[in-house]
Amino acid sequence: MLYISYRLCFAIGLFIYIKTEHATKLYRQDYLKSRHLQMYMPGDSRYNVMVDYCRWHNKLIDYEPYFLQWTDEQMCNYALTLCHFIDKMMMSFLKTLEREFITEGGIKERMHKARTGYRQKQDEKLKQLEAECSRLEQALKEARTEAEKWKAAYNDLKQRALKAYYSQQEEIKRLKEKLGEGEG
Repeated sequence: MLYISYRLCFAIGLFIYIKTEHATKLYRQDYLKSRHLQMYMPGDSRYNVMVDYCRWHNKLIDYEPYFLQWTDEQMCNYALTLCHFIDKMMMSFLKTLEREFITEGGIKERMHKARTGYRQKQDEKLKQLEAECSRLEQALKEARTEAEKWKAAYNDLKQRALKAYYSQQEEIKRLKEKLGEGEG
């Protein structure tokens, strides 16, 4: 949501900037021309000093001491230079956004890609869990079969042991009776 808000604010700011920037540049250029003041051009010594100063000073506080010292010509040229700098920065930023949009797509494309990727991961995880469940069910079936075999073997052994025990008990009883007859 923050990303969308940032983009929306940027778009509104850009719209306002373009409207005011264009009007401001035209007004300043018009101001210089209508008063027959000189516009500083590349190659002029004042131009290089102005560009260097504007490049490294971008806060109002840097310019306030000069408001009463500079002539209209200087003030307009400095303001015009700052407008050109802002224009160049905004155009560079727009180019960057355009490249980003071309390479990464828009927000809807990125959201779709993220959601599709999430669903694919969920599908893969589900398949893994289904395969694991199937494997565990097979192992459980084999364990139950093995347990049934052991149970059957145990019951068989138990039956044989009981049969042997009872037959021995009968034999003991018969022998005791036989012994009891022989003594008496």
